[in-house]
Amino acid sequence: MNSRVTQLYMQLLHEIIRKRDNALELAQMENKILNQTSEMQQLTSRYKDLEHKYQHLASLATNQSALIALLEEQCQSRPPPRHVPVPQPRPQPPPPSPPLNKPYPPPALPRINNPISNEIQSDQKSLPPLLLPMPTGTHSPSTTDKPSVAPGKNQSYVPPKQQTLSGRTEQGRAGQLSGLYLLNRDIPESPFKDCLQALEDGHTASGMYLVKPENANRLMQVWCDQRHDPGGWTVIQRRVDGSVNFFRNWETYKQGFGNIDGEYWLGLENIYWLTNQGNYKLLVTLEDWSGRKVFAEYASFRLEPEADFYKLRVGRYHGNAGDSLTWHNGKQFTTLDRDHDAYTGNCAHYQKGGWWYNSCAHSNLNGVWYRGGHYRSRYQDGVYWAEFRGGAYSLKKVVMMIRPNPNTFH
Repeated sequence: MNSRVTQLYMQLLHEIIRKRDNALELAQMENKILNQTSEMQQLTSRYKDLEHKYQHLASLATNQSALIALLEEQCQSRPPPRHVPVPQPRPQPPPPSPPLNKPYPPPALPRINNPISNEIQSDQKSLPPLLLPMPTGTHSPSTTDKPSVAPGKNQSYVPPKQQTLSGRTEQGRAGQLSGLYLLNRDIPESPFKDCLQALEDGHTASGMYLVKPENANRLMQVWCDQRHDPGGWTVIQRRVDGSVNFFRNWETYKQGFGNIDGEYWLGLENIYWLTNQGNYKLLVTLEDWSGRKVFAEYASFRLEPEADFYKLRVGRYHGNAGDSLTWHNGKQFTTLDRDHDAYTGNCAHYQKGGWWYNSCAHSNLNGVWYRGGHYRSRYQDGVYWAEFRGGAYSLKKVVMMIRPNPNTFH
């Protein structure tokens, strides 16, 4: 009897243990099912996200295909370009000097604009110094001073406009040399040491020329102004319409940038080699938004090498624009990434350009080109010449050009 009770008790205990094990396995299975369900839900959500992204990409691809088809139709509808033979120009004698009783009326220059956005970096927290007063002894603006060759005794200075190469045809292919965007026009093949040598060789048309300075193993393409009396001017900087951003870094200012037949900077290295092959003078022509034109001429102009950060050396001033460059004489060139000015901050940041800043500027010809003259800005960062219209007035047109000056006086 006792053995039978013991047997039944053991069977009952075994059945209880088996049911407990089954309940535990069932709970584990339920946990696995819940985990799998959660993973399935996550996969479903990811699939929906991928489906939305695919639909967006498919829409973009459809729009791009439609745009490509439209461009192909436009290209097919245009007539093929005609190849016009380029006539060989004949050397012409220099034009006669204009009469003393009236200024020379130059032809207008047809230009091709290449707009580039002006991306000005965010301002720093500290403020720059205001425009410092000019040191004593500088020349004040006067209409009595004349350039080296004046139009006439009673005539105000009117710088002539540039014109393109006469008798030359333009081709559509664009080239690039030393950071300058060039139009591939027919230009004289023989490199000259400067634009004056090209003029003396019989090339009397203003336009693009190949130049190779003496003792320099480099070719450069420049704009020669042969119409501005007496001709032979090499343009090193030009601002006319704000189509080129002049807020660049050191390397770009060193190599040069812009459009040679429009706004451009020839490059510090190129200017160094040009001005160190002889004695050169600098002519700066300025025009405001009312059409008034003035000039500033410096008897000597050259740059030190890059090892001295292209330090500026200018000679004696004369003109009717006022002297806003002598204050920068002996100063090194400064850009946003190379600070060589005398100010505690970086003047290039506040002036939005590259220049021979002191602390900071009486002239800022590589600043921001503002339309209309008077501009509103936190800093004086326009294209200005302080002695002509002040630092809060952005000029309309500015040209810097150099020419050999054998009779240099400092």
